Amino acid sequence: MPILHLIDANSTQACPAVMAVIAQRIAANDPNDQLLILGGNPLMKQAQAAGINNLHRFKFFFGNPRFNRDIKPWAQNQKPFAAIHCWSLGAMRLAVDLWPDEPIRLTVVHRLTDEHVINIKAAQKRKRDSSIQIYTLTRSMADRLAKADVSAEIDTSLTQTSISGSGIPLSEDEQKRDWHGNDPSHRVVALLSDHPSQVNAMDAAALVCLAGASLTDSLGQPLRIQLLMHPGQRNRQRAQYFLADQSDYHRVLQDVRTTEPWDILAGCHAALALGPDAEGLSLHHALHAGVPVITDGPSIAGDHAPPPHLHVARSNAHKDVAHLLHLALNKTDAAQVV
Repeated sequence: MPILHLIDANSTQACPAVMAVIAQRIAANDPNDQLLILGGNPLMKQAQAAGINNLHRFKFFFGNPRFNRDIKPWAQNQKPFAAIHCWSLGAMRLAVDLWPDEPIRLTVVHRLTDEHVINIKAAQKRKRDSSIQIYTLTRSMADRLAKADVSAEIDTSLTQTSISGSGIPLSEDEQKRDWHGNDPSHRVVALLSDHPSQVNAMDAAALVCLAGASLTDSLGQPLRIQLLMHPGQRNRQRAQYFLADQSDYHRVLQDVRTTEPWDILAGCHAALALGPDAEGLSLHHALHAGVPVITDGPSIAGDHAPPPHLHVARSNAHKDVAHLLHLALNKTDAAQVV
């Protein structure tokens, strides 16, 4: 039987990286699998770009899908599903109401807050026949739920994936030419963030200034660092003004493809994964691509021994993260842990 994938467009998990995973799951399981989107039209376009064609969308008001009267009749007219696979907490709450007797799964790829955990426990209590199966991206997410007596499994297939975009990714030379004309004095640093609202661009801008203070190329000329981020990145404009004021050499580079990291990482010299909200799918795409990743979150490497291109500053100090970025951009051997 087919599976129904369900996601709330207001969730931070409603992003191209998750849409690509859903598309991969549908292709591997059953062509009759469906995707139901609750809310925004932009997410529907992202789903279509990922190759998902069997999809539906319901609008809703006041942030609550229950206010849409068409969802319940639609659910009742569907043939039984093998499972309802929820990709956001809002979708999970609705699934418990509409499909109380069918297996429900929840996949979590972003950081869980106390409110998230409370909502998961409440949904499990309302589920009539059995508890909700919960899968997480990392060990730290599963441990967070375990502390609240909620059982969860790690979905190892999420971290081992090598998803490619719907188009043909640009080569390394093509990407660099697109961004800075292949100028050897430039270094591109990607700010990893599945969803632009998750990570603060100002934090990354400050690190770039610290890391690039004494970087030079083979001719002794200052290296120009381009901080690559999504145009909708949180505090992107402030970061842009900050770099313009602080340095003649560094600047913000905007590209909407940063939420589709498999298409842009080949042209990057390093990537930043800052704060607990950077522990998402983009990080794992960067690790798979072999791009040096600098992070201030030791839990990111908690599931396994860190690969040689993952550099973790355990002290959570800006100067230590900046030092690791400096070493990565200077192409010197950096210790994995400061």
